Amino acid sequence: MLRISKTFFVLTILSMLFISMAFGGEIPLSLSHLNSLEWNFNLNGENVTAWWVYSTPSSTERGKYINIPAQNEGAVCVDDAARAIVLYLQLYEENGDRSLLNEAKGGLNFLMAMENEDGESYNFVFPNGQINKYGSTSQKSVSWWTVRSFWALSMGARIFKQVDPSYSSKLLSHALSAFKAIKSSLNNGLVLGYSDLSSVYLLGLSNLYEIYPSDEIAKTAQIVGEGILSTQIKNNENFMNGVFFTNKELYYWNGWGARQVQALALAGRIFNINQWIK
Repeated sequence: MLRISKTFFVLTILSMLFISMAFGGEIPLSLSHLNSLEWNFNLNGENVTAWWVYSTPSSTERGKYINIPAQNEGAVCVDDAARAIVLYLQLYEENGDRSLLNEAKGGLNFLMAMENEDGESYNFVFPNGQINKYGSTSQKSVSWWTVRSFWALSMGARIFKQVDPSYSSKLLSHALSAFKAIKSSLNNGLVLGYSDLSSVYLLGLSNLYEIYPSDEIAKTAQIVGEGILSTQIKNNENFMNGVFFTNKELYYWNGWGARQVQALALAGRIFNINQWIK
């Protein structure tokens, strides 16, 4: 099993390298499919943007896709929208294309409309434009969707501070509400006891601190960062040395939502904790 795992890892890295070389060192990025998933609609009196969770190839038009909802869940969700928003914001920071900010703004409006007064978010919206408030993957709670929304809202507040201070303040208010709601769920320094979920929270904390520096945010970030580090394997004899487990009790790793390295590297710079970067 160990040998197979190492071989698969090496082949994956080599494949990525060959693809990169074929495109002159850069892998081209196309937003065409993501843009085709976009849904602009009115939610509780607000014009918002979200992205359909699924699509399927058209049976009549070659190269076309038909957007479809997740059965019994909804058409669009906060969980996916937040990740699309982060992408648009990151690309804007790289190239300064204002059209990317417009895409992000519609999505940020969606996140704010889906956030409850207590800082927790609902997740799905049905195709008829109604919020799914009671489904197990949609009810308001401290969850993946609330934590990802917090990350996107905090990043949006930081970036819009330079181009639209008034809108940035609105985003900041929602980010602070989510910050407090998620903070109340900490268990041994981890959001609900999970390091992968906490890594997304730490990314949000780093962005939030840059626009709203406070001792509370800094202390929370340190607690969460140390909590994440407590789940890392530190054994030079183990080929998984350096890997972060999901939490202290469940000794398994997965890459879904696992941003521990990214979160610690960013937070280490923002909060000046070199050990996290190392």
